Amino acid sequence: MRGAFVDFQLDGLGQITRPIERAGVYAPGSVAPLPSTVLMCAIPARVAGVEEVFVAGPVLPDGSVPPVKLVPAELAAVDGVFKMGGAQAVAAFARGTETVPRVDKVCGPGNLFVTLAKKQLFGETGIDAVYGPTETMIIADESADAELVAADLLAQAEHDRLASPILLTPSHRLAERVAGAEALVLPDPAEAGVRQARPHPVAAFPDHHVQRLRIEPAGRVHHVPEQRPARQ
Repeated sequence: MRGAFVDFQLDGLGQITRPIERAGVYAPGSVAPLPSTVLMCAIPARVAGVEEVFVAGPVLPDGSVPPVKLVPAELAAVDGVFKMGGAQAVAAFARGTETVPRVDKVCGPGNLFVTLAKKQLFGETGIDAVYGPTETMIIADESADAELVAADLLAQAEHDRLASPILLTPSHRLAERVAGAEALVLPDPAEAGVRQARPHPVAAFPDHHVQRLRIEPAGRVHHVPEQRPARQ
């Protein structure tokens, strides 16, 4: 019961929440190193009472671990950092090896291969979720700030080369301004680690087409049939 959270406040009914013993954090880095992944996974694990937290991710060409991963790992007081990336890192965490301890849960995003590995190994180990590739749609009109729209598109594009950030707008002017604003938001894409992960071309549509789209909370875009006047 050490570290367990107990809540039996409703007529003797409730739950006991116990932390898992060991967690593995996958921190991607082949396209853009994401120090936020280490913090967002390791800190909640520590707060929840997980006894051991380990981090794994791709290394630099010289074989070293990017400092942007080591610093948050130290801040979150992780127990170890392994130089391994891709699906093999997820498999090592899920099943354990002579040098890599088996974990109870694998957390963190990754590319297509990492995602498929998590999906296939679910059941042998726990996973947080099956992520990506990121699909983002921004619907904006003439009044939108082109630089903010471009920044939001680029923020999602860095996740993966298969990411699909899309701008839907009735304004040709806004589409052109957003396409031109990318250089202002991100002067050097290679320096930020985005490299080839660029947004798809923005698209402008006639206003009446945009107005006939219905966006539902589930994320599906439905075409609303055009209403024709009844015959007299």
